[in-house]
Amino acid sequence: MERIWPRRGYLGAHRKPESDCPLKIKEFVQEGYRRNILPQPGQVDVICGGPPCQGISGFNRFRNRDNPLEDEKNQQMVTYMDIVSYLQPKFVLMENVVDILKFADGYLGRYALSRLVSLNYQARLGMMVAGCYGLPQFRMRVFLWGALPTMVLPKYPLPTHDVVVRGGAPNAFSQSIVAYDETQRPTLKKALLLGDAISDLPKASAFFPCSFLPLLHLFLRPLLCR
Repeated sequence: MERIWPRRGYLGAHRKPESDCPLKIKEFVQEGYRRNILPQPGQVDVICGGPPCQGISGFNRFRNRDNPLEDEKNQQMVTYMDIVSYLQPKFVLMENVVDILKFADGYLGRYALSRLVSLNYQARLGMMVAGCYGLPQFRMRVFLWGALPTMVLPKYPLPTHDVVVRGGAPNAFSQSIVAYDETQRPTLKKALLLGDAISDLPKASAFFPCSFLPLLHLFLRPLLCR
């Protein structure tokens, strides 16, 4: 009997066609400039965003520690700064996970900060804890401010709440935690916990009314079909 698989060219014949995303983006940009609905350099007040963190996340077991920018998952950091370089906004605000300062000795955090400085921006890097501002969780995040020399570089808001501490900050950037001076003794509101967020929800039982079953089916079906 003739062996029909694998055969040379078999896999190639079944490859997915290349994405047309670059072409669509090019068409969008060209049409945007033609209709004068996209900003020109110097017309932007602020660029605010957070490049994806998959390339540096601690949940990623295949991170490129030797050269993080060679990982395509981290290329959006370069793209983000290239957009800042092109549009020259008055202000820049970038958010990311703390791993941006932990992974590979803070390679990507240092890259982002140095790109802003090289573009003649004032720059300020700070780590803020969501729980210090009234959320029932710790959740530390990195915020990078940039401002043109003619603008006033914004300050970070100081904490309003006490917090249950979880984890810590990388030692090299410990001075960048947004907090009160050690000599200050602020009066903070009490830390919020999970109970403060969900204690007013109605009690749930193990039995669902029949009217809920169609909704439950719609929710569970995508999970079961994975």
